[in-house]
Amino acid sequence: NHSAKYYDRDKYLVGMGYDSYLARGTGLEERMDCSKWPNSDLEMINVTTEDYINDEKFLAYYMTVSGHLNYTKSGNAMVYRNWEQVENLPYSHKAKSYIAANIELDKAVGKLINNLEETGKLEDTVIVISGDHYPYGLTLDEINEISTYERDDTFEKYRMPLLIWSGSMKEPIKVEKIGSSLDILPTVLNLFGIEYNPNNYITQDALSKNYNGVVFFSDYSWYDGNVYVSDGVVTNNKTITQEQLEIKNDYVSYVAKKNDLALQYNYFKNKEEKK
Repeated sequence: NHSAKYYDRDKYLVGMGYDSYLARGTGLEERMDCSKWPNSDLEMINVTTEDYINDEKFLAYYMTVSGHLNYTKSGNAMVYRNWEQVENLPYSHKAKSYIAANIELDKAVGKLINNLEETGKLEDTVIVISGDHYPYGLTLDEINEISTYERDDTFEKYRMPLLIWSGSMKEPIKVEKIGSSLDILPTVLNLFGIEYNPNNYITQDALSKNYNGVVFFSDYSWYDGNVYVSDGVVTNNKTITQEQLEIKNDYVSYVAKKNDLALQYNYFKNKEEKK
């Protein structure tokens, strides 16, 4: 529910195999009001589920924006829309605005679940939800107002939840593992029992026994839930064996090199051409 061309999504999503891409600029604006900032996730759900929900099998990918900055009542249409539900909370204006904006996403997920239930699809549908970045429209102090624990400015501010849920689940399962957004696809593929070539992914199934449990950042520093390592050296006064340090340093270097070479040689395009 944002610009079709933002981050070249009109190119790379189609290149990844999606045969239908709907956004502002490719037809979504004919179904809903796309003039606000940010636009409504609930409205997006309302006008799109009919596209797939009656199919025998479907995969739908939503990129939501209702919870995005700016986190002010005047600079965010969704904050303004949901303000009455947060105005009496004991937080700063921006922290309350963050909650108000994300209430719209909560409404959207609830509507999706209701639609799936009404069409008899809920029990056999899996919903995966993950954030693509931390709320950088908030300061660290504002994040900590609404965090359940004290976050630091090095790595804890980047921590986001991953939710994998199905209507057939009888009770929740909480997995206490460190992982990254790059691990989501191989993890879900494995849960579905889908055969795939691990060499086509630079990370791993986060639920596997051999999972390295390392999150790396753009400067190739990394965190495994215990130690934070930058330039190959532990920097947060935690301990790790020299053997484990070398194994994890080598793993991050391997993943980074694999990624760089795939880009350098346009691996996936060339692989497709050889078929």
